[in-house]
Amino acid sequence: GHGTFIAGLLRLSAPDAMSMPVKVLTSDGNGDGFLWAKGIFHAVDQGVDVINMSMGSTYDARALKDALVEARDAGIIVVGAAGNQNTDEFPEHPATTEDAAIGVAASNSNDQKASFSNYDDKIVITAPGADGIYGFLPTQQNQGLYAEWDGTSFSTAFVSGTTALILAANPEWPRNASRLGAVQMALRNSAMPMGDPYYDDGHLGGRLLDAVGA
Repeated sequence: GHGTFIAGLLRLSAPDAMSMPVKVLTSDGNGDGFLWAKGIFHAVDQGVDVINMSMGSTYDARALKDALVEARDAGIIVVGAAGNQNTDEFPEHPATTEDAAIGVAASNSNDQKASFSNYDDKIVITAPGADGIYGFLPTQQNQGLYAEWDGTSFSTAFVSGTTALILAANPEWPRNASRLGAVQMALRNSAMPMGDPYYDDGHLGGRLLDAVGA
């Protein structure tokens, strides 16, 4: 149900965007950098604009980095989840691959760091991820299901959706590596201050997503 939940949040954030699911994890949520890279290369070949990666690995795989760089150079924005261990000791990739992706941490309903959210000075921005994130789950017996979940995965979906809106509003931007910097700037320049001085000082991107402003 994780992928279905993410797809629902993408639809909520960017209603006119089309989603292309690419499966790179097993049914129990396991995967590796090679398979993730294969999924990214596939998405690049399909000409997508945004790649949402609501997952992460503490292993800095060369295959994954190569795929992220190829996506960046093609003007494709990769957005990655910071992780849910409340630490900065074990950076997650692609969230902390700042030269090739946008890392996202989670905030709570008080616009402060969610208790579980990882933090790192390479995180670009923080978005809602706790205290009332509702979304779809897969249909069972023709009955649509909903759930309330917490996690940086869901913060990442909000930023991916916002990124789609930013790109739609700026069709003149060339499809090359400069798009990543332009999107990062749009997110950061429009974002709102958070309520915790320590985390405001760069460990969560220092700012909270403002989709309308972006």
